[in-house]
Amino acid sequence: MLELYETNFELKNLEHAIALIEIVLEQYWNEDVGGLYSTSKNAEKLIIRPISSFDNAVPSGNSVAAFVLMRLARLLERDEWEDKAADIFQAFQNILQRTPTAHTQMSQAMQFVNDTSFEVVVAGDPYADDTKHML
Repeated sequence: MLELYETNFELKNLEHAIALIEIVLEQYWNEDVGGLYSTSKNAEKLIIRPISSFDNAVPSGNSVAAFVLMRLARLLERDEWEDKAADIFQAFQNILQRTPTAHTQMSQAMQFVNDTSFEVVVAGDPYADDTKHML
């Protein structure tokens, strides 16, 4: 939804992205060590509740969530989400150092945090030709 918002700037897509990340944090967050469980707190109770950081053919939920949290935090100035992303990085710090090639998506999220970024503000009537052209 965040990618879609950045493509068409429709507020409903940003609102959906916000709602989804709030559900993810509420249902999957590991209060003890940070990071996200692989199963919802409302899911069937397992002997052990899995948590993973490995990016295989499909990136891990922790990697994607860290990246989305950072992007939303910067876009909306939500420091608490940036803190949650930092908690994810901290939770997997040791394994990231030992196996960086198994954490490509999380590395991308960390690069987003550490690289210089720029903001471009296009202000104007969203229906005017000159504004559309700039967008």
